[in-house]
Amino acid sequence: MIVTHVNYDSTEITAFIRSGDYLWVAFAAVDGVCVISKVYANDMTQVYFSVSVQANRVKQLAISNGSVVALLDSASYVLAYFADTNPLLGVTYTLRSSGSSYVPTILWADDDICAVGFNSELEPSRLSFYSLYTFTLDSTLELNETGSQIFNLSAITKGGTTLWLATEEATSRLIRVPSPYTEYFVTALG
Repeated sequence: MIVTHVNYDSTEITAFIRSGDYLWVAFAAVDGVCVISKVYANDMTQVYFSVSVQANRVKQLAISNGSVVALLDSASYVLAYFADTNPLLGVTYTLRSSGSSYVPTILWADDDICAVGFNSELEPSRLSFYSLYTFTLDSTLELNETGSQIFNLSAITKGGTTLWLATEEATSRLIRVPSPYTEYFVTALG
C-alpha cells in the first residue's frame, strides 16, 4: 500500500469531495474568503482550478448535476455553487433567510435532490429542499410533529429515494424521509 502525504501551504481543510479523477478541496477562510481547489487525485500538488467563496467556512461539498455545491457557514448565504468542469464561469450564492435563527448544518445533493438540514437553539430542526440547477428554495419540511420533534441534526445520506437523517442528542434518533419528502418517521436508538 502506498500512502501519499501532501502538505498544503493553505489553512486547514474543512471539506472535500471526489469528482472523477479529481478532488475538490475546501480550505478554511482567510479574511472571510474560503478557497476551494480542484486537484488531481493521483498527484494532489497539481491544482487545476481555485475558486474563492465568501464564507466563514465551507462545511460540506457535494456534486449535483454538474455543479459543485458548498454548504456554507455564513451570515448571508446557505449555499454556493459553480460548474464542476469550468468553475471560472463564476460562483452563485443562495441567500439565507434574514433574521432566521436556523443554521445550515448538513447537506445532501445529487442528480435528483438538494436537501439542507437546519438546526436552531430555539426551535426543532427543519429540512429544506432546493431546486436543482438554480438552488432556489422549493419547500421545507418542519421536523416538529408533537412527540417527534427533531433537534440537532448531525448527518444525512440517501438510499434509493429515501433520505436518512441522524441526530446528535442524548438519545440519538434516525429519521426516515421517503419521497416525496413531505413526512418523516423517527426511530430512537439506545
